Amino acid sequence: MQIVKNYREDAALRASFNALAEATFDGLNFETWFQNGHWTDSYRPYSVVEEGRVIANVSVNDTPMRVNGKTYRLFQLGTVMTAPEYRNRGLSRLLMQEIEKDFGPAADGFYLFGHTGVLNFYPKFGFAALGGETVYSRPLPAADTAADWVQVPMNTPENHAKLWAAMQSNRFCGGFDMVNNPGLVMFYAGQFLTDCVWYSRAMDAWVIAEPDEAILNLQAVFSPDPILALDQVTAALGGLCPGCTTLTLGFTPADPAGWTPDLVAEPDTTLMAKGRFFEQGGFDPACHRLPALAHA
Repeated sequence: MQIVKNYREDAALRASFNALAEATFDGLNFETWFQNGHWTDSYRPYSVVEEGRVIANVSVNDTPMRVNGKTYRLFQLGTVMTAPEYRNRGLSRLLMQEIEKDFGPAADGFYLFGHTGVLNFYPKFGFAALGGETVYSRPLPAADTAADWVQVPMNTPENHAKLWAAMQSNRFCGGFDMVNNPGLVMFYAGQFLTDCVWYSRAMDAWVIAEPDEAILNLQAVFSPDPILALDQVTAALGGLCPGCTTLTLGFTPADPAGWTPDLVAEPDTTLMAKGRFFEQGGFDPACHRLPALAHA
């Protein structure tokens, strides 16, 4: 039994990791993400391996966040899982300790979304519940016939490359942005939101916008234009979902004026964090939201 780290290029261990993820999280699998070339060093599994089999895991996501013009080194922990026959043996504790040893000195903070059934575990490592996040919404403007949005399906390497390039050149700023981790965004765009990516030539802007009944969830905006305003983008979104009446943001707006804030918590999960960034008020649940596409 040993701890093995960041082994995505090892096909056998990756297959074992995926098998445990599928069994633990109702079919979750990272193989498509890997084959698309989007699994980078920003996502590092820390696993306990016995006889070539992954039996426990905690993954580290490198998710730097830009807040008020300054970038903080934050790490998200996720894909916490242990094979049923190996539970209650302290394996997750070993992995958490190893992660703290490797990343603690460089970290401004750690965060995770803990399942309500195991919330008594994380405080043992210094994590505290934050009490939710703020989601911003407003009425969705009527369709703008002048809007020139073109859907860019994420079903080809060429379109993947276009979105990746847009993220690399992005200068659009929100109030709490993940930076330098396009691979995590592509985890969603390349698998679950393949029909939700749009490009506007007029604004030179990309959006990931997900309809959900009467709600259009604007998950991300990418543009090389540093003065592109969120209001300019949202005013042209009505045509993406003619039946939608409400627009919500999957991120924190740089200027919350005109938006309705709502403090919410994800079902069956609790946002927990530790580290100087969080302890010194860097994240305020009453006005901040961790980017939805930064969740892992």
